[in-house]
Amino acid sequence: MALKTNVFGLGGVMSPSFWAANNEFIPWILSNDTHTARLYLDVGTAEEEDSMWGPMWFVRYKLLQDGYAENGDLLTVIGCGQNHNEAAWSNRLPRAMRFLLSLQDEPNWLAQEEYPPILAVNVDEENFPTSIVHRALANFSYHLEETTNIFDEAWTLVATSPAKPLPWSHLVWALTNPAPTEATGFLRIKAVPDN
Repeated sequence: MALKTNVFGLGGVMSPSFWAANNEFIPWILSNDTHTARLYLDVGTAEEEDSMWGPMWFVRYKLLQDGYAENGDLLTVIGCGQNHNEAAWSNRLPRAMRFLLSLQDEPNWLAQEEYPPILAVNVDEENFPTSIVHRALANFSYHLEETTNIFDEAWTLVATSPAKPLPWSHLVWALTNPAPTEATGFLRIKAVPDN
């Protein structure tokens, strides 16, 4: 399903029974581009040679031909001495989950929605703001916006940061000190997913 549709972006294939789909899957994989999803493959060394071990390596070879990169968008794990059973899969599952659902390269929507950045404002000796600092998440760029009326939603874009590559980092916005006016100004930081 991960290879034939755009519904699933990840595939965790533990002890794959590729032999069971010899008449359909193997011909399909040979004649189609499979490079569509992040894939995790594993197999135990004590699994049967003809049904599990051999076909898994054949499929992996085809995935590499189609452009997958080991430890990039493909991870192959060998269960030393492990057989085709729940205990073996349970042993390998944490590594599969860390690879497929890595916090280092996926936007952390929950953290962004539930815990928006806390802003710290640095000021000079006259108490004018000089910069704003906040934590930034990977795969988000940030917009600094300003307005004098928070009720009419007329925000003006002041600056945009590049998308952050690291899971957690700090972003510093340098501010220029405008001449004081009677109007109160408001600033906000808006996170934008990097698509």
